[in-house]
Amino acid sequence: MVRASQVNGDMALTFVGFLSPTTWVLIITTFVLFAIYSIWPYTVFKKMGVPGPMPIPCFGNLLQYRKGRGQFDEKCHKRYGKIWGIYEGRYPMLMVTDPEIVKTVLVKEFYTTFSNRRMAPIIKYYTNVLVEHLRKRESQTLQVKKVFGSYSMDVITSAAFSTEVDSLNNENDPFIHNVNKLMKFSFFSPIFLLIFLFPVSMPVLRFFNIFMFPSSVLHFFNSNLQRMKKARMKGKHSDRVDFLQMMINFQISETVKNEQGTVIPYKSLTDNEIQAQAMIFILAGTETTANTLSYVAYNLAVHPDIQRKLQAEIDEAFPKKSELTYEGVMTLQYLDMVTSETLRMFPVAVRVNRVCKRSTELGGLHVPRGISINVPLFAMHRDPSIWPEPEEFRPERFTKEAKEDRNPYTYLPFGAGPRNCIGMRFALMHIKMGLVALMQEFNIRTTPETEIPLEIGQAALLAPKNPIKLKFERREQHVKFAPKDSVKSE
Repeated sequence: MVRASQVNGDMALTFVGFLSPTTWVLIITTFVLFAIYSIWPYTVFKKMGVPGPMPIPCFGNLLQYRKGRGQFDEKCHKRYGKIWGIYEGRYPMLMVTDPEIVKTVLVKEFYTTFSNRRMAPIIKYYTNVLVEHLRKRESQTLQVKKVFGSYSMDVITSAAFSTEVDSLNNENDPFIHNVNKLMKFSFFSPIFLLIFLFPVSMPVLRFFNIFMFPSSVLHFFNSNLQRMKKARMKGKHSDRVDFLQMMINFQISETVKNEQGTVIPYKSLTDNEIQAQAMIFILAGTETTANTLSYVAYNLAVHPDIQRKLQAEIDEAFPKKSELTYEGVMTLQYLDMVTSETLRMFPVAVRVNRVCKRSTELGGLHVPRGISINVPLFAMHRDPSIWPEPEEFRPERFTKEAKEDRNPYTYLPFGAGPRNCIGMRFALMHIKMGLVALMQEFNIRTTPETEIPLEIGQAALLAPKNPIKLKFERREQHVKFAPKDSVKSE
């Protein structure tokens, strides 16, 4: 036994002697620097006097998201009050639910991007496709996320890349195939985590052409973007109103003079920026819209009295199931109440954030420059002091009178202010037109496979843990939809 210990000690000494003093200095220095790098940011909130959960070196509070960010925020809100601090990796994030501070952080001015009225024909075309698809599956138990996911993908892909697709009936379309690859992006992918935890690695990854998305997908979208852009520049389909045309207009909307005095187009957006914006449009819009439609359908199926009331409003606005119009859909008050209450319970984003550009005072708290200030929407939307019995589905929370009696900054499903979700109005139109078309044609019912109540999953977005399963039954009166024409602008 003694001899074995002596041998091990001799081996350790040999190993120590094998490395030069310079090497040991480098090893120790690297270890110390890594330790400092790992724990240095975690003193920010202690210095500010802000409470919050204990972070873990490098990971911060990320590992506490096991049950989902929304649930984690709700737990912290109950424990720490209206202000607390957390760390995502090494990044400090100040969490705020006080409505007056939220208003200060988010709101300065409002702006819009493009006319949704002129985008309505694209959505209307795909609502007809959706209804026809469900007619063929009447009374079948369906995973509604798959159905609404295809509907959302078709609308958003058409709006983003000017491509007419039909993923409900043709899943093998090359465009759909690549969009599905894009949608498989995970915040827990090794490359994303490496960049998130160690931002200094980005130049190295870029040098070796390593990206978060598959190179084949990036190449596919880039080649299609170039083809579509050339067609638009030649005047083909240039009258079509969609995201791509808006980006092209921004790209060549200004002119400058060169050294010879010739007026030439000034490119305010690069092709890579247009491609990135279109991909973000698809990533952000498809999943969130599909989830919201699924939650609305679930709420209506579980509350048939509310569903009948909504159908009555729609029947009055569109007698004999007449054709939908943008103006008619967007003025339906009870539809807006149903949609708003669903978005309260299941907001599009779990949080919205802003970065503090300079040191400031918020509610008597000194906030240093560079701190990320976050509004945990899920937690705020479930606060019983604002929303009595927050787990209950009550569209009457959003009557005109109820909204006037409530601070408007307690309900922010899309954020607020000049940097709120730029697709908010488009998303609402997308959701509402789809719902009206469904309510005209179907009653949405629960089945023995419907999970009541729903359990929220652990994903970054507020998706249910298990698929929502419902069925669509035809209403007594039927409507004959107009033939499916190509998508055209009004």
